Amino acid sequence: MDSEELIAVFNGLIVEHNVILKVNELPASIKSPIALDVEHDESGNFVGVGFSSDGVTVWYYSDLQLLRSLDFSAVSLICHNGRTDFDCLRSWGIDVKDNQLYHDIELYAHIIDSSRHGYGLKSLAETELGIIYPSYNDIVGKRTFKQVKERKTLDQQPLELVAKYNALDVIATWKLYERQRNPGVCAPAVQYFEEIERPVAFILQAMENRGICLDLNYLTALKVVLEQKIKPIQESIKNELGNINLNSPKQLLEALNAKDIRPVFKGKASTDKRALEAWKEQPVVSALFQYSEISTLLSSFVESYLERGQKIVHPWFNQCGTRTGRLSCSNPNLLQIPKKTENGKLVRRMFTARPGMLLGDCDFGQIEPRVLAHLSKDPVLCQLFNDGTDFHDFTARRLGISRDRAKVLNLSVGYRATKYSVQRQLGGTLEEAQQEIDKWWNLFPQLRRFQDTLIYTAKQSGFCTTFMGRRIKIDGLIDGNGWKREAAERQLINNITQGSAAEIMKMAMIKIHKTAPNLGILVQVYDELLFEAPEYEIEDASTWVKLCMEEALKLDVLLTVDCKIGPNWADCK
Repeated sequence: MDSEELIAVFNGLIVEHNVILKVNELPASIKSPIALDVEHDESGNFVGVGFSSDGVTVWYYSDLQLLRSLDFSAVSLICHNGRTDFDCLRSWGIDVKDNQLYHDIELYAHIIDSSRHGYGLKSLAETELGIIYPSYNDIVGKRTFKQVKERKTLDQQPLELVAKYNALDVIATWKLYERQRNPGVCAPAVQYFEEIERPVAFILQAMENRGICLDLNYLTALKVVLEQKIKPIQESIKNELGNINLNSPKQLLEALNAKDIRPVFKGKASTDKRALEAWKEQPVVSALFQYSEISTLLSSFVESYLERGQKIVHPWFNQCGTRTGRLSCSNPNLLQIPKKTENGKLVRRMFTARPGMLLGDCDFGQIEPRVLAHLSKDPVLCQLFNDGTDFHDFTARRLGISRDRAKVLNLSVGYRATKYSVQRQLGGTLEEAQQEIDKWWNLFPQLRRFQDTLIYTAKQSGFCTTFMGRRIKIDGLIDGNGWKREAAERQLINNITQGSAAEIMKMAMIKIHKTAPNLGILVQVYDELLFEAPEYEIEDASTWVKLCMEEALKLDVLLTVDCKIGPNWADCK
């Protein structure tokens, strides 16, 4: 649709929802709280701001000087993705404080139900309110190679169109706020938002704005090294499987089947890594894993950031990217960097400290088993962690097996792994795998009782609840299909454990930020926190970060943190 057709559509919606739109007019006063939405071009430059204090009248400003004449300093703000809106307002000279974010539609939606597929404003407005209206892409066009020259961003659109588009965003934000703040919907979400998600949102904003430095000269050399590594691996795979496209799942699966290698995942033929894991002893499958790792590192990190040529990158951390409350990361996705492989270390080497600074890398030790120990109150599990006993050594001694085998059991059976999974990892027969599982559970009977009780209660409610009160929806617990039901049980244990561990990390970040607001937190990846500080302060900073992480929450078991220091991420020692 062209702009005139879109304006006609918005006119109908404005009438349908009884919206009164006032453009570049001064209100007599601003009543708190207000629902607010910002519009900008794709470089973050000001286009407009609209707000409403009653869900009926929307005040829209395309005049930045007029907007600046309003006093927002004492107003509570309701936003969708507030940290981004606040970042824009501050860059445009509007002074807003973190505690003015009274309600964030996106964060509340995720707290209430973290199993949704998306938390965009248009999606929430449609599913929760039945309000459907044209999206940003409907107005400016999709970002495709063909349309990029034809796209007209909001700064190039008619004022009337942008104002009415903004008005619908503001009204949707207000109505979703009213729905989410209904005590019958999610009263505990208020405390969770105020104590955890709001402060974390602005910590993440500071991390993103700061960014992390790249060594572009090293990156150029690394590209050559990885290309040299991947070439013989690629050739060996094609010598074995034929001249196929290794990035085509269909061609790869057909070639593997021809070699009588038949990977299956969830009952279906697949080239998914989880399916190939059962065949990892096959040389060609092992080579495929190596190829995939190097290929991902080249495409996602080395080549993409050489093309940009930026000396500082600004990863985006998404609070609503997982159902457990763990952060997800993009642009670049630092979760993709293998932590322990040599290739992963090569890529981590490109992330460096600023001149005159060093990096500190603090990592929780075995946090998820410690979370399970605390949740279950299993006396044996709690005691071994409080005594400083190595978990894997303990299991190895008690079961009379190697530490490697003990590690497999510790990291799988506690999450309800089946005998089929254990057999794939340890070898032997299914009967032997089940015997190993039974012996492991005999070491920690209270943990088993806790999990059985948790599964029973979750079947009644459909949810599990983390340390701090996040409710995570679990589907399939009463499914008639045994495989699906057992998968849901594994997801339940995984989600409550990961979700609680994520809360510990978030509480640690909040404590660090409150007590050392100038400390340069750079990256949070799973249970790892990367920061930078001047060389003369790095030892004290590391000691303080370690203390904040270990004392983030009081548990029945001690939390331990390993801290390392170095000039780049790979060389932290």
